[in-house]
Amino acid sequence: YLANKVVECALGDNHTLFLTNEGQVYSCGNNDYGQLGHDQPRKRPQPVTGLDAYNIVRVACGATHSTALNQWGQVFSWGSDYHGQLGQHSCLSACHSVGLWTKTHYTVALTNNGDILAWGANNFGQLGIGLFSSSETTPKLVASLRGIPIVFITCGANHTFAISKSGAVYGWGQLGVNDTENKMFPTQLRTMRNLRVRYIACGEEFSAFLTLDGGVFTCGAGMYGQLGHGSNSNEILPRQVIELMGSTITQVGCGRQHCLALVPSRGRVYSFGIGGSGQLGVRKTNSAYTPQAVLGPWVSPGGSSLIPSDNENGPNLVIRRLFAGYEHTDDRAGGCDLKMLITKLKFDSTIFTGITDYILNELTPNPPDVESLRVYLILPLYHEFNNTKQYAKLQKPFATQVLRLKQPANKVVGGWWSMMTADYFEKLINIFKNVASHILRNQNIPQGRTVFYDSALVAMLDIMVFLNKLNHNIDGLKVPYDIFHMNELHDYLDVRFDYVLWLSDNDSGKLYLCNYPFLFDAHAKLKLLETDQSLQMQNAMQNAAQQAAFAALFSPTQMVALNQFLVLNIFTGITDYILNELTPNPPDVESLRVYLILPLYHEFNNTKQYAKLQKPFATQVLRLKQPANKVVREWWSMMTADYFEKLINIFKNVASHILRNQNIPQGRTVFYDSALVAMLDIMVFLNKLNHNIDGLKVPYDIFHMNELHDYLDVRFDYVLWLSDNDSGKLYLCNYPFLFDAHAKLKLLETDQSLQMQNAMQNAAQQAAFAALFSPTQMVALNQFLVLNVTRDHIIEDTLRELRAVNPSDLKKPLKPMHVHT
Repeated sequence: YLANKVVECALGDNHTLFLTNEGQVYSCGNNDYGQLGHDQPRKRPQPVTGLDAYNIVRVACGATHSTALNQWGQVFSWGSDYHGQLGQHSCLSACHSVGLWTKTHYTVALTNNGDILAWGANNFGQLGIGLFSSSETTPKLVASLRGIPIVFITCGANHTFAISKSGAVYGWGQLGVNDTENKMFPTQLRTMRNLRVRYIACGEEFSAFLTLDGGVFTCGAGMYGQLGHGSNSNEILPRQVIELMGSTITQVGCGRQHCLALVPSRGRVYSFGIGGSGQLGVRKTNSAYTPQAVLGPWVSPGGSSLIPSDNENGPNLVIRRLFAGYEHTDDRAGGCDLKMLITKLKFDSTIFTGITDYILNELTPNPPDVESLRVYLILPLYHEFNNTKQYAKLQKPFATQVLRLKQPANKVVGGWWSMMTADYFEKLINIFKNVASHILRNQNIPQGRTVFYDSALVAMLDIMVFLNKLNHNIDGLKVPYDIFHMNELHDYLDVRFDYVLWLSDNDSGKLYLCNYPFLFDAHAKLKLLETDQSLQMQNAMQNAAQQAAFAALFSPTQMVALNQFLVLNIFTGITDYILNELTPNPPDVESLRVYLILPLYHEFNNTKQYAKLQKPFATQVLRLKQPANKVVREWWSMMTADYFEKLINIFKNVASHILRNQNIPQGRTVFYDSALVAMLDIMVFLNKLNHNIDGLKVPYDIFHMNELHDYLDVRFDYVLWLSDNDSGKLYLCNYPFLFDAHAKLKLLETDQSLQMQNAMQNAAQQAAFAALFSPTQMVALNQFLVLNVTRDHIIEDTLRELRAVNPSDLKKPLKPMHVHT
């Protein structure tokens, strides 16, 4: 009685949970620890009445406990709490969970802000919280994965895996990272980084990884052949199951010591591992070391079956989803091969009931595989779709299911319909257009009114919007645009009233045909143009009046207060949470995207916020270790020149702001300021990046602080920098890329004066030493560079004298001596 309602199963050691499409939970099996949630008979599924008031969206089972998640993100748990696996603590009620996973004696939840919470047994580090303990009774945060966009989590007996949005795999507890040590922190499986893993199933001591292209990799314990590699040896690294190569696997499931794999295109289920309890489904109880085909009453989408049958109709079930438990397997089969069904039963009176009561009710927004989407190609060919009187049972639910499809299913159906023939595409349009006409005809719309709201009419119009977009996405249109026209529309209502009401009504939830302009033929469009022309002047006057009314209703003070509240929330979130939680060694490159995005926040241009924004941001960048530092460098290098220049200006402007407010006295240089150091050091980082790019990414003068001479005299900074041996002090001369041409000219002049003075001092010291220690051998030492020249041969004499002097004397002041000939 649950066969057509169950959307998910969860299997514990000796009990099972069923979740229906109505959000109800049923359970059966062992109830020694209250894990069923009811006291009714245990041999058949019974409702968990304590959850009747909630719409449950996910269920999960541990060995002796059960959990459920409702649509509002609340977690419910019952059963054994010996290891604290129920996690019934008030801190969990404050979180909005979007995912829930349970195994043996612990539970893991994913919240809507990306945090991972774990509680229960932790003997092997399976909670990932950085320590080993017998149990954790309150939910603990897996802090090392904060900032990583996690999309999937799964649990084994004593290990946990998570998949990030880009396909990175992290594991903790007992796992395959080329050793047999337990991990208390999440560890990346780097061998799987480029394989695009999309799903993981965990058994007791082994795991199976499913990749985007349908490959299966397994690792862990293999004593019963559960790895599918043809032996009973263990694997410490994930290894591909060779026997499944060539088949596109879309689902895998793991029991305690066995594994299942689904190939929907052929309608095949493969199993391997321990089979002592018949859990492999291969009609014998031996263990299988390689994948074996499971013989069952199901067919491929094309109608072929592994089991021969004399029955003309034969088996017509198609596998939709696999569930594997500790000692049992649940291959839930449902649906049917519609093409074969319609061919054989086209004129059978039961086909209508089969489609309306079963097929259409079982369609889901997010089907497990593209094979199940073929129903959207085949059903419109059923002759009753041309019967507009059946719209409530056929066309409306069909259109509703199409519009509910999520990505990528929506894209697949749109792509398939686009590739069909023009006749098929026109048939689709006419099916829904004719139903819309039928509904409008029976509304008997009075004069001065527009269409009445009708959910079936909305569904028909919305599915025609979908088709109209598909038609325009095809070069040259698949069918002429007038196929969408409802030429008889003027018989049902006056479109002028629809247009006037549509213009004047701000309620987007109301139904107006003007929201579907592709329906209007030339006659209707002419009427609308005439109406619009007569309303132009009146609308202009009304708009002015409305603006005056709006200004009176919402005062400028109220609008400013609202804007300030929103801005403050964003600012607080960045400064108090995001920047404080960045780490020098993030677990994956995905968390580094923040260093690309944050500089685009407009407050980074506000130099007054440097203590809360620019300084912590720059500090976090400079703290990054390899390879994170290298990744950020490469990403910034690959950005546009405008982005790179914006980065430089952010930090340069803050440095200028700090210097301006230091009020540096004459004869001093800059005062030490940690924020100023951070700004200058991050500019060193950027300057190196700029020089690592061929031809420079931005001109070198972008780094110049042209207003530097307004804040201090760079000559004093240079003199102090030269004379100070303390490398820990702050001098701007350590950052020469900041100086513009004016500052560099001053420094050159200062350096020239200093070198001249030093040369004179050195000459004087040498003369003094010579007089002191060698008084009998007087050496002619002069503090000046003396050139003996004649007026008649001044150039030749100068060159002759320069060739004869010591190069060190060239720094002395010049003193020409005119010699008379």
